[in-house]
Amino acid sequence: MPGALETLLNQFMDMGIPAFDCLVYYKGNEVYHRRAGFSDYEKTKPLGADQRFNIYSVSKLMTVTVVFQLIESGRLRLQDRLSDFFPEFSHMRVKTDHGITDAVTPITIEHLLTMSAGFSYNRADDRPAWVKAQEASHGHCPTVQTVRFLAEEPLEYEPGTDWAYSFAHDILAAVVEQVSAERFSAYMKRNVFEPLGMVNSSFDASEVPAGSICAQYRYDNDTREMINCGTDIQNGFKLGDAYESGGAGCYSTAGDVMRLLEALRTGKILKPETVTLLSTDCLRGKQIATFQKAQMDTRYGYGFGVGCPNGTPGWDNFGWGGAAGAYCAVDRVNDLCLVYLQHILNSPNKYLRRELYPAAKQELGIV
Repeated sequence: MPGALETLLNQFMDMGIPAFDCLVYYKGNEVYHRRAGFSDYEKTKPLGADQRFNIYSVSKLMTVTVVFQLIESGRLRLQDRLSDFFPEFSHMRVKTDHGITDAVTPITIEHLLTMSAGFSYNRADDRPAWVKAQEASHGHCPTVQTVRFLAEEPLEYEPGTDWAYSFAHDILAAVVEQVSAERFSAYMKRNVFEPLGMVNSSFDASEVPAGSICAQYRYDNDTREMINCGTDIQNGFKLGDAYESGGAGCYSTAGDVMRLLEALRTGKILKPETVTLLSTDCLRGKQIATFQKAQMDTRYGYGFGVGCPNGTPGWDNFGWGGAAGAYCAVDRVNDLCLVYLQHILNSPNKYLRRELYPAAKQELGIV
């Protein structure tokens, strides 16, 4: 009889998932690894260890890591205002039941990390901020220049009063550029990827070798088909060739993501007390209901850029998932880390992937 994790992955295959890579570490050692499917649409090339995926929002863990590195070094503080780095955000407007009015609360780094700043995740091509950014940069959209245009749009709510998934981590990438005076991808490479040996990870698409991206699909709910997304790098969060999305712009592999998770678990890349802080539930009041409704799950809360424990028995991990099905979990209580990568937008198993963590615990006999 296959174990719980094997059974769940078999279920994914039965759902038509074309390829996936699942890796589990326990107490610092690899205890489970299953790689299945093909990296090309023709299904002639078995998925390999160096095939990269758009990990989308799992990128947020990497961005959170460099932000907290800057906080540990004293170059950045949670209480710093966004307007300290971008004066455009000094006087924000906010939507209310009575129309658009002046915002009262300044946006802080903490608001950005906790998704409580008031921004949205509207990616529409006709969004005013993106239209202006495209026009001003002739389609290139450098990160810092682009996020400045978000200051011209009203916030969805008063900062700190609610929770909404948003472009906050893209703005944090721009803050990192301002503080470091270095392009975000270069700073990430020098401070996270190279020290951890993450040789197959990058926020810069020009560094991704041709043909190294696993075939990406989009699932059609009506026809239940996996639609070919083409051979070019497909990432709707990349607004231009110079835009580096801190929230969704990393290309990586299961092995590389595991290196980051293990570094966070062991305190190699950030101090243990910092990891404790960033993985502590920050939701309060209205934020809790908003978050749980958005996630369709009550088992976890939200910390500084990651989903995290909220007191649910047995739910001891922090981590996040990505738009094409990536999922990761770090359990410091039980010394367990899990990475799962696939490449399907609107995936049919997008909610079921959350069961990978309890399945891995069951597989290992962790109560």
